[in-house]
Amino acid sequence: MIDQDLHLGGPAASMARRLESAGALVHALVHPLVAGRSEDAGSAALLEELTLPVAVFEAARRAPRFANGAWRALHGDDGAAFLRGHVDEVIRTGAAIHLAEVALSPDDGIGRCAATLRPLGDHGGGGTAGAIVVCAVITDEVIARELGAGPDALVWGGPGGGAPDYFNRAWCAYTGWSGAEAVSRPPAHPWQDAIHAADRPGCVQALDEVERRGAAELVARVRRADGGYRRHRIRFETSARRWFGVAVDVEAACAEAERAEQLACEQRARAEAEQSSQLKERFLAVVSHELRTPLTTMLLWEKTLRDESADAALRAQALEAIHQSALSQSRLVEDLLDVSRAISGKLHVDLRSLEIERVVSGALDAIAPAAHAKGIELVRAGGPAVGEVLGDCIRLRQVLDNLLANAVKFTDLYGKITVGVVREASSIAITIADTGCGIAPEVLARLFEPFTQLDVSLNRANDGLGLGLAIAKQIVAIHRGELTAASAGVGHGATFTLWLPLAEPASAGTPASRVTRAPSLGGNRVLVVDDDRRGREALTMLLERTGAAVDTAESAQSARVRILRNTPDVILCDIAMPGEDGHRFLRRLRASGTNIPAIALTAHAREKDAESALAAGFDLHIAKPIDFDRLVEAIAELITDRRPELLEHRG
Repeated sequence: MIDQDLHLGGPAASMARRLESAGALVHALVHPLVAGRSEDAGSAALLEELTLPVAVFEAARRAPRFANGAWRALHGDDGAAFLRGHVDEVIRTGAAIHLAEVALSPDDGIGRCAATLRPLGDHGGGGTAGAIVVCAVITDEVIARELGAGPDALVWGGPGGGAPDYFNRAWCAYTGWSGAEAVSRPPAHPWQDAIHAADRPGCVQALDEVERRGAAELVARVRRADGGYRRHRIRFETSARRWFGVAVDVEAACAEAERAEQLACEQRARAEAEQSSQLKERFLAVVSHELRTPLTTMLLWEKTLRDESADAALRAQALEAIHQSALSQSRLVEDLLDVSRAISGKLHVDLRSLEIERVVSGALDAIAPAAHAKGIELVRAGGPAVGEVLGDCIRLRQVLDNLLANAVKFTDLYGKITVGVVREASSIAITIADTGCGIAPEVLARLFEPFTQLDVSLNRANDGLGLGLAIAKQIVAIHRGELTAASAGVGHGATFTLWLPLAEPASAGTPASRVTRAPSLGGNRVLVVDDDRRGREALTMLLERTGAAVDTAESAQSARVRILRNTPDVILCDIAMPGEDGHRFLRRLRASGTNIPAIALTAHAREKDAESALAAGFDLHIAKPIDFDRLVEAIAELITDRRPELLEHRG
């Protein structure tokens, strides 16, 4: 009962009142001992059991006549020298004294205690026979106050640069060490043993940094007495030539933060999934529109061509409409493929030194009719650009064509587009500024992302998939350049700037570029292998116009028969064919020892489709829709390069 009444963590009361109550109880136990001048075994036993340090000082010799075990453990047998002056004062004045905080030893920078001293009456002479001293160790409370630590914080420390020699009660209780054992003998194992192995290096490093920075903080797992771990926020700091570690349990807070983060991640994932789904729906809607529109145009004008009453002018108009619609579909497919290549990192360019002025002038000449049709003033700022860049002429034209087409598309009637080219120290800057509808800030931030700027409303003013800028950004990046957009907002126009690095000066021995002429296939035999009759017939007709002798086959088996009858100079072969596809056909042809040049003509236009074709033995892979002029050039080059082998094979 006495221990419970005097427990420092008990009911809320001041330390002075608690020690005063303890002093009164001790006085009641000590009184019969002093008054009778004989030992009272029961009273002595009760005093010995007290967990608070208690001692009775004699007035005559200022030394303890009685001290319990807690006192001896704290002060030793000799008594507390630091209290003797206060003992003298109590005996001299007969008045009680309360010491709120006093060092246990002048040389000890850690230990603190509170003490109450009350006079012990001399029942014989009526004077003061001595003093009763009751102490309470408050080291933990003092250090916690100095460090700003709460009552539940785990605190430990040691001399600067030395091993720990102090562990508070909370630390000992949490890790399984009793308070009395910790006071008399610190844990034998280093404090690091209580830290999770994975977090230990970080804690040791943080403690090392304290000497330089004065404080360090991190979260680490600390082992409980039962072997489990809980996360604590650990702060290391220095105070009065000592270092201290303060650990506060944050497991609940961390778990709550993790749950909140997990919930936020799930919400973001759902939002991204919904946005992705919406983008896919928007994308499919626009793709469907962009494919159906030119297809409808071609079918309608095709009916006009079938009308025998149509005159030559109407037929020419129909052919032009069908041609433009086919080009529109071709551009759509190429845009989709370019985006796919860009995403997979397989968008390639053919980098060569070229005059940037030629590219810019060509793009301006191409866009001029569209600009003039809207009454837009197309202004070229400054003089011709001087300098070469290392680039792909076709791809750079693709970028400029897209930027200029957008400028015309989004500029109102009778607006203005200004194109400037400036040579800087190591780059050329091409600026395209328009007076058009401008770009909203929220759109500007994601302008170069594919699909995000699509408008699928029924009254949308502009066609296209919204892929051009995303592709342009990738092309410029491959050229080691930069493409940026700026706008003051809706209604204030937009400015796009393209930076390209200048090419290194060519060496004196660099040969001049060859001037090439459109090749002729006169006298060459071409075998066209395709199960599509219409495509096969159209390609045959065009090849025959170049002077080639064309043979056709609708299947791989038929092609082998044609080759045996009359060996061609080159084979143009489709890939997707029923029965035996183009890959298997060519692998078998190569396995037989036949080395005829072969070009794969296929609607399978991905990067890996080209790789598969080359692996099967094709010399080239050309994707449909076919650029016929490019095809003729490729045929001529292949035949020229392989002519000696072909002549030897035929001989």
